[in-house]
Amino acid sequence: MEQTIQTAQDARRRLLNTIFRVVVLVFLVGSIGYAFQHAQSITEFTNNLKKSWNGTGWRYLVAAVLLMPLNWYAETRKWQLLIPTDEKLGLARAFRAVCAGVAVSLFTPNRIGEYGGRILFLSPKNQPHGIMANLLGNAAQLLVIFAIGLPAAVIYFYGLPGQHPNWLVWMLAPALGATGLLAWAYFNISLIGRRATQWPMPVFLKETLKKWQLLQHCTPKQLSDVLYWALLRFTVYTLQYWFFLLYFGVQTQVLTAIAGIATLYLLQTSLPLPPFMGLLTRGNLAIQIWAPFHADPAACLGATFGLWILNLIVPALFGTFSMFHVNIAKAFGYENA
Repeated sequence: MEQTIQTAQDARRRLLNTIFRVVVLVFLVGSIGYAFQHAQSITEFTNNLKKSWNGTGWRYLVAAVLLMPLNWYAETRKWQLLIPTDEKLGLARAFRAVCAGVAVSLFTPNRIGEYGGRILFLSPKNQPHGIMANLLGNAAQLLVIFAIGLPAAVIYFYGLPGQHPNWLVWMLAPALGATGLLAWAYFNISLIGRRATQWPMPVFLKETLKKWQLLQHCTPKQLSDVLYWALLRFTVYTLQYWFFLLYFGVQTQVLTAIAGIATLYLLQTSLPLPPFMGLLTRGNLAIQIWAPFHADPAACLGATFGLWILNLIVPALFGTFSMFHVNIAKAFGYENA
């Protein structure tokens, strides 16, 4: 009898793992199909890439590529710091989890699929912690984007040729006040969760808020360290985009470039679109941002497309292959950890 039960459990595990690998394979084929569907855009990007490879321009492209590992190292450390210590999540496994999250998030609005991809590499008991850690890490990244992007937007719009809207300056104080409130909420996230559960609200919402208590193990130092890695990632991402702009011949002053890039990130954050669908929208935003400085639209699209390939497609491909080695039955708790 016990042997029959064990055989049935083994069959269920094999079935789950097979289904998961088929899903991953379909995802990979779909990604390749998408690439062929947009082959013309990729060809145009490749041609523009070749045209710009002259003189000292190649150094900017190389610099952007060399910064990619630092970008995803910062993201990995940001998430890893918030995972409970009993998980013993090594840097290599954490990196594979982050890349898997990138792969899954390509087809989901606001990168929601990132949560599902990452928790596959955690034990079942710590998967809720992984979800909350990812949510808090994203909150830290949003805090950095707003803290830098709001003042940058004021600087950018105020500095447009022939335009000096004074009302933008008056918006800086409330913008910084809102950022300060967001910072307070970030460092008191567990307190907010406990207090919020005492308010009258639907049961399902109260149960959701109770999950914030999983973050009670986070110390102020941990939260500060996560914020540091979020700031580092923002800095690296900004430098990469600037290098791509320089590579494609978009010449602006340093302050203008930083203000424009930070404004662009701020606007992109408000778009609830998956990276695949939002690529053209983000490209159009880039064209509008750099149009007052007589930037070539093809160069703006090239910089946006290049950053997209470098920071999303490359780690997504690595994450897709990493998911082939995930024991999905164990990840869902059908096997002992």
